[in-house]
Amino acid sequence: MQTEKVLICSTAHFTSEDNELLATMAGQAAFSSWVVNIQYGYILLLTDYRWRLRVLKSQGASKALRRFLIIQIKCHNVGYVHFDCDAETLPECEIFEW
Repeated sequence: MQTEKVLICSTAHFTSEDNELLATMAGQAAFSSWVVNIQYGYILLLTDYRWRLRVLKSQGASKALRRFLIIQIKCHNVGYVHFDCDAETLPECEIFEW
């Protein structure tokens, strides 16, 4: 049985432009298996993260979002990130007001 670590954090860790991008990606079949739009944010599946980060970059995701994801993957071994507008912000991580 495989288990994955899930991080729940605020949507304030990405820009409003990232929000628009993730909403668009979640609605497209090519991305909807790993970018999921939920009522108050998104869930990102980060397995095969190198490919997924390249896709995010090619689609226009901010460097701040990509850096945030890399830190969570490499330092905290996270497999999923659940971004929620009501969740806590993480200390020492960039925060955007939008």
